[in-house]
Amino acid sequence: DVSSEEVTHVGTTPLPAGFVPMQLYNGVVTCQLKSGSLETVVLQTHTAIQASADRNLSLEIVKRRFLQHLALLHFKEAWEVAVQVKSPEMWNRLREAALFHMELDTAVEAYRIADNPSMVLSLERIRSVEDKNLLAGHIIVLLEQDYNQAQELFLKSSQPLAALEMRKDLKQWDLALKLAKQLKPDELGSIYRENGALLEMRGEFETALSCFERSLQHSPSDAANTALCRNGVARCTLHAGDIRRGRDLCLERNDVALFRECASILEGLNQMQESAEMYERGRLYEKAASIYIQTKSFARAQPLMAKIN
Repeated sequence: DVSSEEVTHVGTTPLPAGFVPMQLYNGVVTCQLKSGSLETVVLQTHTAIQASADRNLSLEIVKRRFLQHLALLHFKEAWEVAVQVKSPEMWNRLREAALFHMELDTAVEAYRIADNPSMVLSLERIRSVEDKNLLAGHIIVLLEQDYNQAQELFLKSSQPLAALEMRKDLKQWDLALKLAKQLKPDELGSIYRENGALLEMRGEFETALSCFERSLQHSPSDAANTALCRNGVARCTLHAGDIRRGRDLCLERNDVALFRECASILEGLNQMQESAEMYERGRLYEKAASIYIQTKSFARAQPLMAKIN
């Protein structure tokens, strides 16, 4: 299965005294007694499986039969019971068990019956993967289970970069950074930037500022990355309270969108004159004029009136 190669204990069946097991077939143990005669004992793991094939079996026994087949990894037989009963719970159990035990053919068909095209497509993409560790890692991710275990499996596989891609997809940028340092240093610039953006959104401005600056160090020739990071540096500098430097950085960028972002930050910091200036540079003239009027800077508000519709 996806967790490890192991033997799973599914049940115990005590034999009566004097019963010597001679043969086991399909859950039925043939035993020899002291008299020489033969008796059979059905294993506890097969009681419902060995029940009469009579169609009038109770639903409880049919469900037990399904669970016993599933525990014994009899996916074909479990499928047949699920088709017969048409129980959503059975189909869910079958899908999860098939994935967990990497029976992808069964899993694909079960998810197709569930009308889950996105999962079918995801499984089709990994269906041909032969590396067991790589396949198990992908399945754990699809099941949204233990991502740390998935990472370990990816790193043991023939494609260790899959671990980095997983952390990036999950937007776990701090963990992605650790992997990128080992596996793909040329991605450090973009990952530092993404981590900075996440930290900025969380309000961790000083750490975000550090990430933006490190991104600039790692990707100095990437124009798009440089622009995004310099904008981030300007915003975080203002958030950190360094108004003069933040304003200068914003003016250096000469970016309308950044002017508007910095204006909002400055307004939140109650730096009204600087905020109005940024709104004006960001072409939000009505907002700028309103603040100038509030702060009695009428001379600065007056030229903006002609620009307000």
